[in-house]
Parts: sequence; C-alpha cells; structure tokens
Amino acid sequence: MELLVITYHYIREVFPEKGLYGITSEQFLNQIDKIREQGYEFVSLEAIKKPKNLPQKSCLLTFDDGLKDHYKIYRILKEKGIWGAFFISTDPLFNETALQVHKMHYILSQCDVKELLEDLKDIPYILSLVRKQYPWGEEKMAILKYILYFELSEHQRNNIINTWFYENYKGSEQEFIKEWYMPPNQVKELGQKGCIGAHTQTHRALATLSLEEISQEVRGSKRELELFTKQSVSSISYPFGGPTAVNDTVIRICKEQGFSIGFTIEKGINTLKDLQQTPLQLKRYDTINTYGGKYDELSRI
Repeated sequence: MELLVITYHYIREVFPEKGLYGITSEQFLNQIDKIREQGYEFVSLEAIKKPKNLPQKSCLLTFDDGLKDHYKIYRILKEKGIWGAFFISTDPLFNETALQVHKMHYILSQCDVKELLEDLKDIPYILSLVRKQYPWGEEKMAILKYILYFELSEHQRNNIINTWFYENYKGSEQEFIKEWYMPPNQVKELGQKGCIGAHTQTHRALATLSLEEISQEVRGSKRELELFTKQSVSSISYPFGGPTAVNDTVIRICKEQGFSIGFTIEKGINTLKDLQQTPLQLKRYDTINTYGGKYDELSRI
C-alpha cells in the first residue's frame, strides 16, 4: 500500500506578478485527472486512520492555512465525491490576528527581495541550513524566509514584518483577514464534515519554540477547533514542516496532546509501515512536485 499526500496553499484565478505563487482552479482539476490516471484513489483524512483498509494506491489532498481560496476547492471536490483535508491556523479565526507568514507573502508581492534583505544584512545565517529548510526556489528568497522565521526572535520578526506590511497595505488588519481567510461559518462546515485538522494558532516554526509555547500552539489550536466545530480534531500539519521546524520534541508533544496523525513537508510516498509506526511524521509532496505539477518529480521515479 502507498499513500501519496499532496499539499496546496494558494489556488486562485489571478496572481500578482511576484511574491505569491500557486495554481489556478483549472490547473488543480487537471492535476486531479493526472493523479487518477496513475491509478490513485482519493481518500479522506478519516480513512487514513485505518491504513489497512486503504486502497493499494491512495491519495490524500491537503490544504494548509485556512485560506479563503480553499472553500471554493472544497465545494469542487465535494461535487466529485472527494474529501480533502483542510488544516486551520486559528489566530485569524478567533483572535482577529493575521498570520505573519501571510503578511509576508503580501509584502513580497509588493516589494523587491533585495531591498528587504538590506534591512536584514546584519543578521548572520548558514546557507546549508537555509537550503535544508528551503531546498527549492530562488536563493535570496530562501535566505529572507530563513532569517525571518528561524534566526530572528518573535519580537524582532513581528516588528519588522509589521513595519513592512503597514508601509504597503492600506487597509486594516481586519480587512486583510476578510480578504485572505475562510470566515467562521465555512470553517465550521468543513469541521462538521470531518475535513479539518490543526495548523497551530500562529503558524510559527514549532521546533524554534519553548516547550510551553509548543504545547500552547498545538493544544490551543486543537481545543479551539474542537469547541467551535463540536468535532474531534486529531490531525496536525506542522507549519513550515521541514527538519528545522519539526523535531522529536514537537512530535512527542503533539502525541501527548492527542494528535494521532501529523504531516511534514518531507518529500516521499508513505507506506503502510509509515502509517503504522510513524503516523505523526507523514511525508507530502507539494503540488508543483507531483503529477501535473510545474516540476513533476513523480513521473520520473
């Protein structure tokens, strides 16, 4: 048995010239067709909790962050009888606080990366660690992200991102939230269908936090989603998801807090052994790296 898990973020019809990347709805539907052509059957988040019952070639579609784009995709999938898994960061939903990662995506759509790096030129970094977390993409962009999310303190990061953000975004934070995230009624609908998992509260790299902060992020998001949807939440997608964001401590705490399934961004296809022995460390391919993607790697395996 093999389980292919694919992760999506932005799925929309129009993208800015820079800084924000994803696929259109048409490209998404074409990718689904190509995955089916490879003999995969689409499965639900609930189904993978019983791995022995999965089809021989199973595929789970996952969507991170609780973005506004995702509800439209949920409706498209529902019409096709496919149940995706939607991982929600709860701060925009319950605390009216936009995630710094999305403020940064907006900033990148408005600003030049070289100019932003000038503001961070005194912050040291190790290029090998940068590429360990961000093995693909343009190097300057990878360096910028790594410094922001793995070298700066939370206070430093918030200050600099908020400064850049309010220099470029002319609306309020509440307006930004309405533009970028699913509203509560849509999240509740997905939750009541058993389609949601946790993506922490604030989308910080968990392995960089204290033990107390890790516990708060995972426990808090789980509790908030369960109280809101009246459904159990036992799956988590780790923000950033790479080796510098997920370690043994993070996995242990997630297990202690009641999570039974966890998704990283390590590339690979999961086996029955993975699902049975390391279910909190499941692998995923990004949409661009799988069948029909811009850099399709699976067709070459």
